[in-house]
Amino acid sequence: MPNPTHRNDGIWKDAEALIERVELAARGNAGPTAFFDDLVEGLRLTTHASAVTLSVAQNTEAQNTEAQNTVAQNAEVQAEEVVLLARSGVQLHATDANGNSVHASRVPVNETTSDFTSHCRWFDGEFGSQLNICQRLQAARRLQLDFSFDQTLDFSLREPIGELAEVLLDLTAPVVLRDELDELQKRVNNRIDRDDLIRGLNQGIGLSDSFGSIATTLASACQFDRVSLLQCRAKRFRLVTTSARQKVVRRARQIRLMERLVGIVLAESDCFEYQVGDAAELEADVSDALEPYCNQSGFREIYIRLIRDVQSRKPVAVVVVERFQAAETQLERIKQDIQTLLAPLEDAVRDALKREDLGWGLIASRVWSPGNRKKIAGFTATLTVLVVAALFVPMELRLSVEGRVVATEQSRLFSPTEGVVSVVEVENGEKVNKGEKLLQLRSPALDLQRRTVEGSLATAETRLVSLTAMRSRGNAVSNREREAEVAAEERVLRKEIEGLNAQLVLLKRQQDNLTIRSPMEGLVDRWDLTQSLQSRPVTHGQYLLDVISEGDGWTIELDLPEQHVNYVLQQQQVQPCHCSFRLRSDPTRTYEGEIAEIAGVANITTSGKSVVPATFLLKAEQMGDLRNGATVVAQVECGKYPLGFVVFRGLIQWYRSNPWF
Repeated sequence: MPNPTHRNDGIWKDAEALIERVELAARGNAGPTAFFDDLVEGLRLTTHASAVTLSVAQNTEAQNTEAQNTVAQNAEVQAEEVVLLARSGVQLHATDANGNSVHASRVPVNETTSDFTSHCRWFDGEFGSQLNICQRLQAARRLQLDFSFDQTLDFSLREPIGELAEVLLDLTAPVVLRDELDELQKRVNNRIDRDDLIRGLNQGIGLSDSFGSIATTLASACQFDRVSLLQCRAKRFRLVTTSARQKVVRRARQIRLMERLVGIVLAESDCFEYQVGDAAELEADVSDALEPYCNQSGFREIYIRLIRDVQSRKPVAVVVVERFQAAETQLERIKQDIQTLLAPLEDAVRDALKREDLGWGLIASRVWSPGNRKKIAGFTATLTVLVVAALFVPMELRLSVEGRVVATEQSRLFSPTEGVVSVVEVENGEKVNKGEKLLQLRSPALDLQRRTVEGSLATAETRLVSLTAMRSRGNAVSNREREAEVAAEERVLRKEIEGLNAQLVLLKRQQDNLTIRSPMEGLVDRWDLTQSLQSRPVTHGQYLLDVISEGDGWTIELDLPEQHVNYVLQQQQVQPCHCSFRLRSDPTRTYEGEIAEIAGVANITTSGKSVVPATFLLKAEQMGDLRNGATVVAQVECGKYPLGFVVFRGLIQWYRSNPWF
């Protein structure tokens, strides 16, 4: 008989290696099945047991209240469900249906701990010793190891085997929980994917949008190349949309071939499947419809499914699934995927059709009710009268434009050079005569230049007088050479004096131009004349003031919007456009006239609008008390147009000028 002490030492020696191996596996990424198998196999070899079983037991009568827990504690055993995780070896004693030891797997409730520590229990029977070690995972679930030995085990060996089993059970519990958590996460992900699928199948408002969402979702979920949905009405099939979401062109040959194929193959059955190269014989009419569609679309596999109404069993829609690069086994996968999703797919299609029917049907039933028929008839008659009036009743087209009053004869004066306004001789609104002095400018640069020229001239004249006096005295010239030099110098000085006199005349003329005089008889027009110009510097070309002639009348300058000027030009070719305006400062009086001239170019206003200038003259009896620059609001009559065009002119012109139409 072997010495138990030597066997005990062997167990501890092998246990250390087993614990280290199990601990590394528990921390690693090994699969749970391989981990559990390695665990029970290592335990069986280390403890020399005939069989080792790892399982999870769950109480099926777990109590949730304190009173129910009290009743459960009075029972010997609880009914439980055992899930086998791994097994190694063969059990020679009595087992239950799952192969678990009857005594080992049934632990009395009053002996199980309420915490999450391991609990060890030994059993001795006629077939040998048995060990059950359990650890609570949840309130009603526990992880357990069951050992079976062929003979009764010595008490000196039970302690190390129990301790080893407890340590390994502690290492196994996190692996079990992690495996269950992963499995739960997979279930949650599957449920989320299914919810997303159901949500995708039931999106959309209109029929085309709803069918497009169904086709796209089905193609994405099952990895189909193309999914097409057809609607059945009056025994005819009409393609609504495809998973490609392209616009359905009814006249396209491929669409007509698909609708013809669906109508033929579903005439006798609700399902049709075909794979290119299939040896099965087809009926003549089916083959005649299938071959041209196959050549046109290029599919390798096609699956057609008819969807019927639940109550009437009438066909309502068709699902067509196509693959263009399919293997031989793909047709079976398509059938399985369609069969798996058939119930939610059919419900989604029926709901989309129901929404479409209820939407238009409900609106039609409510609008065309007996109580509304008279109202609809009256509304239709009124609308007809309005349409006829809009098309055939003429109406004057009037354009509302803005403008200003300007004098017919006016002169705008600008600064001839840089300088400073030294004197302002007139005031705003003062009547002046032609040639009358208005402003006096002073140019410091001209003044300095004139003084310089005058100084040079005086110097040259003094030198010339000195040379002349020198020549008059005979004793001043000692010889002929000196006399010649003096004569030459005298000629140079005379030329210099002549040039300086010319410069002085030019400078005087420029200074005379600094006097601003009225070019005509009229009124001075600048309201801030003194404040803006008195003792102020001005630049060359700067605006100074206006002189306007009241006796020559007034002209109205209009700003015609460029987008409307064509109406004015067309009417102007027939006859001059009649125009009326009112002053903003006096809207009670209306002035009338005709457009005299339209500019050939467009200008950009300060607000960024493009306008075409136009003018018309006022009659003498309408001159009245006008002022230069007064703003006006005018109405330009552009001839007769249909009433509808005049009323909706803005919308019609926007439609014509919009590049999207």
